[in-house]
Amino acid sequence: MSRLNFSGYGGVSLPVEVRRWNMRLVRCALTSDTVELEPGAYVAQVRFPDGRRARQPLQLPAGAKQTVSFYRAPREGVDPSETHPVRPRLTLQLVRQPHALELQMSAMVNALLQNAHTHIRCYAGNILQGEYRAARPRTAIHAERATSKVTRRLLFPFGEHGGDLQPILQIARRGALGVYCIPPHGASELDMRFSDASLQVKARLRDKSLQAILEFLWRGDRESAFTLADRRVQSARGASETPHLSVLYALLGANALEWLREWAGLLADSPYGADGAAILGELYARLGQPSESLQALLRIAHLGLPAYTEGFIWAINRLRAYVAAGDAFPAEQREAATMLLQSLSAFEPCIDYAQPFLTYTGRRPDAPAEP
Repeated sequence: MSRLNFSGYGGVSLPVEVRRWNMRLVRCALTSDTVELEPGAYVAQVRFPDGRRARQPLQLPAGAKQTVSFYRAPREGVDPSETHPVRPRLTLQLVRQPHALELQMSAMVNALLQNAHTHIRCYAGNILQGEYRAARPRTAIHAERATSKVTRRLLFPFGEHGGDLQPILQIARRGALGVYCIPPHGASELDMRFSDASLQVKARLRDKSLQAILEFLWRGDRESAFTLADRRVQSARGASETPHLSVLYALLGANALEWLREWAGLLADSPYGADGAAILGELYARLGQPSESLQALLRIAHLGLPAYTEGFIWAINRLRAYVAAGDAFPAEQREAATMLLQSLSAFEPCIDYAQPFLTYTGRRPDAPAEP
């Protein structure tokens, strides 16, 4: 037997298929695995989170140990957002804690915020918890010469009435509607791109493995998302880790309901917030328990918006179906579902559906508006 290892893509595990030259599938694995194969000619194919695939032909001699390297395939064509001369990218480091939100920025980001007349506000629900407005220095700062090291840390602790509310981050330019983002739990990064007329905000997880799961799921490759999520669940079982929301969404996307059933109690707990309620509502709906599903979804009215766009989509679609069902539910639940649906529907046209994390434009956190 021969042994095959894989490397590349920053150490993040990705789904890989090993096939014969006639493309007959021999083995499905992850790039973190060691695969034992009979000597012969093969083709290894890996799937990247951005939707691309890469193939590598290989010849395995008897008893050989061989490593195949995979790296991101070069992009075809030109992405205007990457080359626009007046659209620099700013990155904020975020850490969402139970009762505070920490922001970290470099001198480069600070300089660009000054030049773009941009401020950052942190809300808990609708309650303003803090604001950062970059003051223009007396001497001009050239952003391209500024250091990229973290030079400023901002901590927004949630006040007496904000500890149990959902944190919302607002990025706004002078005279324009703000862009709102719900920071995911744990450590993440927030990319901002400016042009003369617009501001784009995109959040991503700092854990590259979890981010890969989310990107596969968001691009419709549910099989790859489930493969990575399932491996993560298996490795976390011995350590008694709480499953991450990206993993839970991937399991739900693959309809792995038995896994989710085990965590139904966790999903009803507060740390998962509105995302837990959205996942639980969808889980009960697929299990044929509409009453329990609606009861779970109604908790969103007290928890705020889901941080994941997928959770928002599932929740609002289920609520539409339940409101349309009429007398299938008690009058009190129908009324509550109608009010919640009206509230969520106001956000629907203002959401950026190109982002896996919920971002929307508005005048205030509770007043969405199209730009």
